Amino acid sequence: MELNTTSPGRPAPYGRACLNCSRAKCKCILRNDGECCERCHRLNKECKPSPTVRKRKSRVIFSQTARLEQKLDGLVSLLKSTARSNPASENVTSGWNLTNANAPTPTSNVSSDRSTDPVSACLSLTPLTPASSATSRFPYALPRDVEPTAEEAEYYFEMFRKQKLKYFAFTYFPEDITAQQLRQERPFLWLCIMAISSTVVSKQLGLGRAIREIAGREILVEGERHLDLIMGLLCFVGWGQYQVYGGPLLTVFSHLCISLTLDMELHKPAPKESRAAACAIHTKIQVPETRTMEHRRLALACYLLSSITATFHHKAECLSWSRYLSQCLQMLEDVKEFPSDEFFVYQIRLQRIIEKTTPVVIQIQDMEPEESNRLIGLYVRALRSQLAEVTSKIPSHLAGNLILQLQALSTEVAISEIPLHRTPAAPIASESAFQIIECLYSCLQAIKSWFDIFLKFDPSEYLGISMSVWKQLGGKVFLLYRLMALDDPAWDRDLVRRTANLSQILDQITTNLQHVAATAGWKHQLPGQEDVFLQSTKVIGMLKAWAESIPDANSGASNDQMQVLEDQQSGPEQLLASAIFPSFDQNDLWSKDILGLWDIYSGRTFPYMD
Repeated sequence: MELNTTSPGRPAPYGRACLNCSRAKCKCILRNDGECCERCHRLNKECKPSPTVRKRKSRVIFSQTARLEQKLDGLVSLLKSTARSNPASENVTSGWNLTNANAPTPTSNVSSDRSTDPVSACLSLTPLTPASSATSRFPYALPRDVEPTAEEAEYYFEMFRKQKLKYFAFTYFPEDITAQQLRQERPFLWLCIMAISSTVVSKQLGLGRAIREIAGREILVEGERHLDLIMGLLCFVGWGQYQVYGGPLLTVFSHLCISLTLDMELHKPAPKESRAAACAIHTKIQVPETRTMEHRRLALACYLLSSITATFHHKAECLSWSRYLSQCLQMLEDVKEFPSDEFFVYQIRLQRIIEKTTPVVIQIQDMEPEESNRLIGLYVRALRSQLAEVTSKIPSHLAGNLILQLQALSTEVAISEIPLHRTPAAPIASESAFQIIECLYSCLQAIKSWFDIFLKFDPSEYLGISMSVWKQLGGKVFLLYRLMALDDPAWDRDLVRRTANLSQILDQITTNLQHVAATAGWKHQLPGQEDVFLQSTKVIGMLKAWAESIPDANSGASNDQMQVLEDQQSGPEQLLASAIFPSFDQNDLWSKDILGLWDIYSGRTFPYMD
């Protein structure tokens, strides 16, 4: 018998077995001559290579988070490869970060031609308005001839940073940040800053309409929730005297700010466990996994703005104060990340006291006259004690801040005016006459002091006045009239006129506004276009004409006027026909809202006349 002395063949590499061995699931041994395998040679079969390459079984990924991250990595790679093949989108992720790593990926520098840019096509489905004439790429389409030039944008941004933010310090910008960088990183915030900083009425209104359309589409249609949106809306409402006029719009945008804060969970601590999987699924609601000082500041700003709105309009609600917000406020004071944080803290603490007056007013209006007179003193003393505690802690370097002084005086006015909200027929009872009269005189003195402080502002400061200060102005004017018209034997109405001459006060404000209108830069309005400061002088002028038309306090005519208001059958037309309130131009929505007339025009009585 002849022995086989040849060396055995070698096994085929993994996945490279021939077709016959693969089908038979046998081990494929390749012959040394390389012609076929041992099995096919022995069975005299044609040895054909397998048409497919077997793959190793991949490791099963049990983690849902890992699978989602794997998919996101693939999408990022796809977008990057698309950007490399499309020069128009190569700068989508360039720029500088205003806040933190949890901020949404900027959608700036995107070509306005969305049909040819795959990246921008993913970001927005339909254009908002006619294409913008801007030279750089921008995610939002704007009406023609409303977007400022690059030079104007830098001026407006600088004015906003130096003049406006000191009234409502909801954010902070480093000195080296430019308007162009902000336009890239926070396009919606940049747009809102341009809208509230422009001095030309037509451009303000054009940009304002675009912002309302963008907000409606992004928030209500697309369901977007990210920091750029909430920062832009806080800016838009905070200086929205020419934008969210007509109380209903003001309350809607205030509630939108609350909705964004709640949906992004900025009003409460970060969750203890990671929520990366949930955030990846709901990519349009960008809930940060940690809480930065920026997040805390925005939550507090939402409270402050919504509380101010609710104070002036009974139809609005504010973000509920919570233990977490108290912790944020304390942390903001302790850390002092930015110079404006300390001022912001005391502004909020004073507003907290003003907010507490609302339930007090509601309660005493439901009481019998004798009971309300008895309890007013208790409420007033408690609130004044809180006010004294807050003001005593204001550091010396903030004590001279005029804006904070206005806020403190507004708090004193809100406390001292509580007796005016009693049942209309309630007289000043003899047993409580002293405390009621003391409240009314304190209210009058606080109003006068408020106007004295306001008139100390340099006219250039009017460039940055926020809507809350304008609302304070309107409230003080009508409250002053309420004190003039208060008919009670124990009250000296003529003293009101001697203490605060409303006509002279409004004259000085008008002069200051005219000075600003003559010196403010970057107007660039065409012939026939109106400047915002000249428009403001018209409103103050109409208010002055109304103030001078008020009959003399001693003539008794005010009693007849007040009877019109107390007549439950009188609608808003009858109220406006009387001399109690100024009959402004029906198209002048700004004065209706800022000066507190929205409640009257919508058929409700004026808050101070309840």
